[in-house]
Amino acid sequence: MPDLIRISGLDHRREAPGSRPYRLVLPEFTFPRGVITAVIGASGSGKSTLVNLIGGLEAATQGTIHLALGLDEAPQPVDPARFPHQRVGRVFQAPHFLQSASVAANLAVALRARRAPVSRAGLAAALERVGLEAEMLDRRMWQLSGGQQQRVAMARAMLGDPPLILADEPTSSLDPDLAEQLMRALQGWVAEGAGARSVIWVTHDYDQVYRYADRVLVLRQDGSGDEDVARPLDGDIAPRAIPADAAVLRGWVGSGTRKDPPAPRGEPVDQAGRWPGLGLAIALADIFSRDSPHLARLAPLVSLPGPGQTARQGGIRALMSSFAPASLALRLLLASLLFLIVGLGYATQQAHTERILYDAKNCHIRIAGTPHSDRQLDDAMLITLMQRPWEGAVKEPPQADRAALFDRLEEARPGLGCAVDPAAWPQRDDEIDIAIAPQTGGCAELPDSAFATAQLLVAHRNEPVLDRYRLIDGQRGVGEALRAQTDAGARLGIVVSADFVAAALKTDPASITARNLCVWNSGSMRPVRLLGIARDLPADARYYFEAVMPLAAYEAAYLRNDTAPYPTTAIYFDPRRLEAIADWLRPSDAGTRGLRFRFDPDALTRLAQALEANRVLSAVFAAVAVLALLANLFMLAASYWGFITQNAAALAMQLALGAGGGFVRGVLGWHMALVWAISSVAFALICAAGLALLFVFDGSGLLRPAEHWWLAALAPLATLITALMAVLAAVWLWLRGARPRLARILQSGG
Repeated sequence: MPDLIRISGLDHRREAPGSRPYRLVLPEFTFPRGVITAVIGASGSGKSTLVNLIGGLEAATQGTIHLALGLDEAPQPVDPARFPHQRVGRVFQAPHFLQSASVAANLAVALRARRAPVSRAGLAAALERVGLEAEMLDRRMWQLSGGQQQRVAMARAMLGDPPLILADEPTSSLDPDLAEQLMRALQGWVAEGAGARSVIWVTHDYDQVYRYADRVLVLRQDGSGDEDVARPLDGDIAPRAIPADAAVLRGWVGSGTRKDPPAPRGEPVDQAGRWPGLGLAIALADIFSRDSPHLARLAPLVSLPGPGQTARQGGIRALMSSFAPASLALRLLLASLLFLIVGLGYATQQAHTERILYDAKNCHIRIAGTPHSDRQLDDAMLITLMQRPWEGAVKEPPQADRAALFDRLEEARPGLGCAVDPAAWPQRDDEIDIAIAPQTGGCAELPDSAFATAQLLVAHRNEPVLDRYRLIDGQRGVGEALRAQTDAGARLGIVVSADFVAAALKTDPASITARNLCVWNSGSMRPVRLLGIARDLPADARYYFEAVMPLAAYEAAYLRNDTAPYPTTAIYFDPRRLEAIADWLRPSDAGTRGLRFRFDPDALTRLAQALEANRVLSAVFAAVAVLALLANLFMLAASYWGFITQNAAALAMQLALGAGGGFVRGVLGWHMALVWAISSVAFALICAAGLALLFVFDGSGLLRPAEHWWLAALAPLATLITALMAVLAAVWLWLRGARPRLARILQSGG
């Protein structure tokens, strides 16, 4: 039968600050197969170091170790980077379990790593081998005493029938009777293997070595020089046979031998690092891993959730400080709501700003031509302005007539606000005298005292700003009233403001909606149909207008020179291009030709202030969102990092069993997904209720547009992304140095 292990030229050095240099020297040594080989020696003689080197937890500084796990396998050099951990069982002085998972889940991890089938019957049989009942499968590890956990650790090591078990003082924390029971179970397991199962066992209990070991390696330490050197007794090249008396073993070790104090027996394990729901996370990680296509593995894990866990302290403070699904789900829910509140605040602010900027009342400016210059608002200039010259070069238009100009205005679709085309709309203003027409008789019979002077705005009936002002009936805009009753602008009509009717004409506005008005203008008196009474009308830097007439009808009725330049025109522009139009309107020179155009700069200043306020508020919301994201990220990373560090030995044990870093990432990832699903369901219910209330009570309508609804989905997605980032960051930081630290994390013997 080929040897199990062959060591050649091993000279392993280790130095630690504050201690003497240490060397473990085995020039040539072989371990036989199919037996229990005990490794004994004084504390610090290198027993655990040798087991770590054989088990791929440490790399030898010099020399080679060849391992042949199978009967028909060629010996392979031990390389920690490629060591077959899944084929080696391990038992240490401490059990290294995931305390919040059930016994079944912890045992299933070992079977998963060894690609062995999982069944409740198989797990129960493993427990019965070490003297535990099958009902223990349903308990969480923290509910077991230290002795019970150590027996579960032995059962875990034997699961999946590994060809080699490395046992580093597995009975040191057990009382004598339990220790004997455990060693008998291990001895029977080796015997059943018919030469295919082997155990390398580190211990200080020489009576047990005498009763249960087949061979023994004695390490002696020599500290007479500048360093401590451990070697096999008498230069042995193979383990010795067990002597006839245990006293001989003590003599081989030497008088300096002392037994390390055992761990407390029968006491519950520290409950730090509890993780309710870990069993389900392990199940999902197992099922959805690439090498586990069989859904049948779900049953033995999910069906064994174990008893519930109660918090050490009551109240919300204890909940928020625990690593539990309810705690993390609540944190994610609060983070999602915070993201939603910030997002809705940003959306509200954006909607409010857009409403201000793109209101036709604000996104236009009235300009006038300048005297003694060529900047007159004639028809050619107006057609040029219609093409938005501030946004780019415009070719000099051909000479245009008034009819062509009105054709362009009539083709425009009303109600487009700032996006209107054409961009320039000629206007006139005038002062007219208005009186209420008598029900009998004509306007000429009215006394002068019946008339009141009104400031008149003459604008095209399609001009966007007119639709921004509503009539007192609330049903129509001023522009709509002009378009409906003026026959393409040829029929004269007028809209007056309610304030003018009440204050100047001293009449109730609602009482004259069906009456005509008498209008005195340009030396003539004529009745004009009242098209409607407006709540308010446009204003500029000079006037508050009190009446509006359609441009075409006004020019036909009152204007004798139908080719005269327009005194003013309204320019509509994209508020986001405010700087472009402001630069274009600035005076180009200060010569005799005068200013480029006359306009009210305060109108542009107010829009610029609104844009600046929007940028500041957007920056504030962005900063709050970033801070919330970072706070959420650090909060979750701290939770997972705390769990990882509290369970470092348990997670290292999973790596030593061959589970791999993907298993740890998978378990934490699925746990995070479960927690996120819980929080998202709660979040969805809250959002549904919130949206229902919003549609009922949001009188402003700022948040009703569908383009804002995506925020409800973005908030939980943002928390999921940050949560996964936290998980990956925490696991990556730990796994990056986990393999080199495995020996130190798991080392428990001398």
